[in-house]
Amino acid sequence: MPNELIKKGAHLITNSKDIIEFYKDKNIELKKVEKNREYSNKILQLLSKESLTKEQIAHKLDKNIAQINQELTILELKGYIKENMKKEYNIIE
Repeated sequence: MPNELIKKGAHLITNSKDIIEFYKDKNIELKKVEKNREYSNKILQLLSKESLTKEQIAHKLDKNIAQINQELTILELKGYIKENMKKEYNIIE
């Protein structure tokens, strides 16, 4: 089955940067979302003090996981944070 996908033109994606590179190669303009995300700064402030799981972040900010997931994904795609093997998020320095 995987060989069939490769024959059909599937691309290997191992992280968010692979997705960005794929679209850059296709000359597709990626929309930049530069507006202030509601919780991004709060998440970055929390992570500047300690590594946290998404559940811990949601609890500390009193928000549901769906809201936090969206912000974490955006921050990770922008290269500000990374998830480690313990499922905790850290700021990339």
